[in-house]
Amino acid sequence: MSKSTEAAINFLMKGEWDLCLAEISNQRSGEGDCWEYWWIEARILRLRDNNPVTAFEKIDYSLSVFGYNFYLLDSGLSYLNLSGKYAEVVVFWRKYREHWLCNQTNPTQIAVHLLHAYSLLKRPFDGLEEIKSMGLLVSVANDWSISATNDAYYFNVSCLYAQIGDVRQMLEYAQAALAIKDKMVQYLTDESFASMRTKTIFADFIEYNNNKFNTYLCLQKNNHRVEVFTRANSFYSLMVVECTDGVYQLKKWERTESAVTEDNQFSSHADLLMYRNAFVENLLSQGYASADYPYAAEWITTLRDVFIGCASSRGISENMKPVFTLEWDYVYEDLKPEVHPLTRSYYFYGDFGEDDHIGFLPIIPTLDWFKEIILKSIEGVTLILENARLECAHSEHDSGDEFSFLYPNDDQKEIVA
Repeated sequence: MSKSTEAAINFLMKGEWDLCLAEISNQRSGEGDCWEYWWIEARILRLRDNNPVTAFEKIDYSLSVFGYNFYLLDSGLSYLNLSGKYAEVVVFWRKYREHWLCNQTNPTQIAVHLLHAYSLLKRPFDGLEEIKSMGLLVSVANDWSISATNDAYYFNVSCLYAQIGDVRQMLEYAQAALAIKDKMVQYLTDESFASMRTKTIFADFIEYNNNKFNTYLCLQKNNHRVEVFTRANSFYSLMVVECTDGVYQLKKWERTESAVTEDNQFSSHADLLMYRNAFVENLLSQGYASADYPYAAEWITTLRDVFIGCASSRGISENMKPVFTLEWDYVYEDLKPEVHPLTRSYYFYGDFGEDDHIGFLPIIPTLDWFKEIILKSIEGVTLILENARLECAHSEHDSGDEFSFLYPNDDQKEIVA
């Protein structure tokens, strides 16, 4: 790259459009033309004028004059997508496909352009076949060490699988995208997932991610209650607690990263979600009905006493962000059959009052239930002063915070209900 080209790109990066164009004009009149100047002009048309159509025309002309260049190909595909000319993306790509295959520069970026176009053309089979033929379909099943780092790649693959109706593959690639960047809203709004959003497993997928891989469902039929828990971090775990006439039984399936056991059921988040969904659907088909977390009232009564004690100790100054941590540890003794098998030893810590052991209670399963319990426990308790906010965290003794939230949030203007 010449010094004159570097100077033009420097102006481009600073957004000094006129100086950039003047530099290009001066060099053309002296040293002659080159592909970089057309690429820079196209960038200005895109960034300054938001005109991807004319920007593509510059790119297309430069390719016809100066020959193949990856940067021109990449920009051309991008500008066609931005122009909504998705069919032309495919045509343009095939024109230069063999050139790209000679060195395969930045394959994930090229795949993103193609996947996006095929997704909006509603041609999922063609899109998947195209990237498979190029060796660009990165597998994520049974391997959570993601080899691509572009979340848009995994998202667009999940779009195509959603259009096909392949739930497992959709989940695999969606989880891979979310592992790189948490952009859950696109799964709630993108048209590719419209049919998926009618499925119960898609609702499970949303809950699973919103609750940091912790999900909970309680099902009841006559005197028999079944609680279904999922947890996942460096492991994939499904726990089922059954209770009949006050007697509990725990069943557990899990996989860890370092150990393979006889009950090793899951190789990925998608495996766990698919198994959970099938397990729950089977219970519903037998006449079980969903019920609330059965220990919420016990938790609210317990924590209300804690918050009242904190309020009587000392208030929190204006504009402070006090922290209230509910921490649990395992109960290191055999529990009787009449005791919930996921009972934990709970403590509280805070920036007010004295830290204390609360007692032995069934574990709070998810962020949603944690919020519900805290907000109902604090109702009517003048604990923190105006403009202060309370950070509430649910924490495991050895592993740190599992989930947390800030109260009041932007939609909650008052501390006291």
